[in-house]
Amino acid sequence: MSVEGIQTASGPQVRNQPEAVNPAQSEATAVQEVKPEEVQAAAKTQEQAQQLKQDQEVERQRLEEMARNLQEFVQSFNKSLSFTVDDASGRDVITVKDKVSGELLRQIPSEEMLKLAVRLSEANGLLLNTEI
Repeated sequence: MSVEGIQTASGPQVRNQPEAVNPAQSEATAVQEVKPEEVQAAAKTQEQAQQLKQDQEVERQRLEEMARNLQEFVQSFNKSLSFTVDDASGRDVITVKDKVSGELLRQIPSEEMLKLAVRLSEANGLLLNTEI
């Protein structure tokens, strides 16, 4: 508070200087102030992330249930159905084998397609040269 040029009956003029403000202190105060809109936005974002995780878990459970149902159905025809992930390409692979002989009847995608996917992935690294 600044009071300038006040004379009192008892004495001379009194002048109060404005209080010195520490810039670091004022910045710290500004950082601590959070607007309610920002808090609401952060809470909403967190809720959306939790909902997304829940949705992904439900979807994964549904896919697992469908895979089990398909395996049960195929087993009734003396066929073995398996779902795996190819290590080299990272792709999902479905194989159908004869239960008795173990012979591979069908694979989706085929071995050739899996090898092609790996080669294309490797070639992609050669085509795109990103330097920072």
